[in-house]
Amino acid sequence: MKYIEKSPEPESLNEYLTGDVGTWEAFRDTGVYKEVVNQLLMDQRGICAYCEVDLIIADGVGYSDLRVEHFHPKSDNHPTWTFNWENLLLTCCGGNRDYISGDAEGRFTSPDHSCDVPKGNKVLDGVILHPAQEEDLKTLLFKYHSDGRMEVSETCPESKRDQAHKTISELSLSPERAKKGSKIATPRLVRMRSAFLSGLLEQVQILLEQGNDIDKAMEALAEILFPEDEAQNWTKFFSCARWYLGPAAEKRLADLECA
Repeated sequence: MKYIEKSPEPESLNEYLTGDVGTWEAFRDTGVYKEVVNQLLMDQRGICAYCEVDLIIADGVGYSDLRVEHFHPKSDNHPTWTFNWENLLLTCCGGNRDYISGDAEGRFTSPDHSCDVPKGNKVLDGVILHPAQEEDLKTLLFKYHSDGRMEVSETCPESKRDQAHKTISELSLSPERAKKGSKIATPRLVRMRSAFLSGLLEQVQILLEQGNDIDKAMEALAEILFPEDEAQNWTKFFSCARWYLGPAAEKRLADLECA
């Protein structure tokens, strides 16, 4: 999970809320909803607010792997939560949607769910980290293993450790094993992160074979994964890449004045 710097509330949403506001389900059929989704996509630069997988928009065949998430559940039955811009995030479908558009093999892993699916309608304000409000996420609070597991980092401030642990457990970001009845033995996110890290290792090896030393190789990879152009997406598993690249990632993000 990384810190999300949200843009101001879209003017179209503000105007919508001055009129006859209906249900969230009705709102989803409006052009304003599409504008909200597009703005969240830009703010998050294409990655899930919770697990950081790359979000997929349907290309005409299959379904999108994204949806608007209410950090504080809209089932609280208070309109402030339902349409509050600061309460809205964009997440993946947590493994519970089949027929994802494009090359998304292995994303449907029921009952191996993550992100907003296990979170459900729980009120977790102050219990887990809020990616758009917790500025400690500008630093790396988590660490990873080559097999894809995720843990709280030793560098995580003591005051945030409990929230960080509960963020992993409540959102099922690193389950020990897939739930009984799952199609796969290794949990989806653990498997995907492991493959991602293997891919990074291969890229580093290629750069080394091209004559770069390890520091130059890491710096070159950091420039690719963390592009300067804000119209380009972050790499999937942003925090995992940041952990893997170490000082090269920190230097790159400092140069970009973001994290």
